[in-house]
Amino acid sequence: MKQILDFDTLEAFINHLKTKKDIIGIVQYGSRDYTNMSPGGDYDLNIIIDKNIETQIAGLHLHINSIPVDCGIISVTDLYYEESPSDFHSLLARSKILFERNDLLSTQINKIKEKWKLNIKPIQEGELSFNRFITQHVVDKFQNRLYENEVYTRIFLSDNIFTLLEAYMKINELDPYNYKNALEIMKKEDNDTYILFEEYTKNHDLNRLISITKELNNKVFSKHGGSWKNDEVIFHYKNSSDVLSEQDKQQIVNLVF
Repeated sequence: MKQILDFDTLEAFINHLKTKKDIIGIVQYGSRDYTNMSPGGDYDLNIIIDKNIETQIAGLHLHINSIPVDCGIISVTDLYYEESPSDFHSLLARSKILFERNDLLSTQINKIKEKWKLNIKPIQEGELSFNRFITQHVVDKFQNRLYENEVYTRIFLSDNIFTLLEAYMKINELDPYNYKNALEIMKKEDNDTYILFEEYTKNHDLNRLISITKELNNKVFSKHGGSWKNDEVIFHYKNSSDVLSEQDKQQIVNLVF
């Protein structure tokens, strides 16, 4: 991987990309500019290519002088959609053009800014069902044996908090790529929930952490019945995008019970 690892700066990497004939444009998004090589944070960019690549790869991740770089790969044909085809593509609407081989990119980006909205899909029924299950399952699994294996417990509880944050963002249809912004919105518009997330990060007592998790479970899923209840059956969907009818659910209930 010599061609990746030999770049000392973000600017050197971008200058290299400009020499590749199939790359017709480079855009950056996020808070870091390519001239900023200070430690901390990451760098986000997309390269626009002049052809379709028959691959399942949508981008690549690398480090340049210890800075993590997220480099998306977008075909020029994607710029002509009337609507954004994905959350990832929606980022083009707030990107800064660093390089273009002709005026095509500027023209299409301007059209995108007018037409495309952030493609935020409402949380799917199956995804909601799984999130309500898994976040309460962690509480049920650990609340009576918090100190049996403290490292194991803390890892699971911390991972669960991140799941709750992502669920909150999806339920409230916030930008799925901007966790910092989501927390700022939460702080302004839903301060009680924000305070619980904040307290979790500052607290080390496992009993209090499990208590905060229970409170967050109820708050995050308050629009959908709160946390998974002891007298409630939750269905596990094969695919999060599936929609089950009441008839489907009753059929399984009759089969099992």
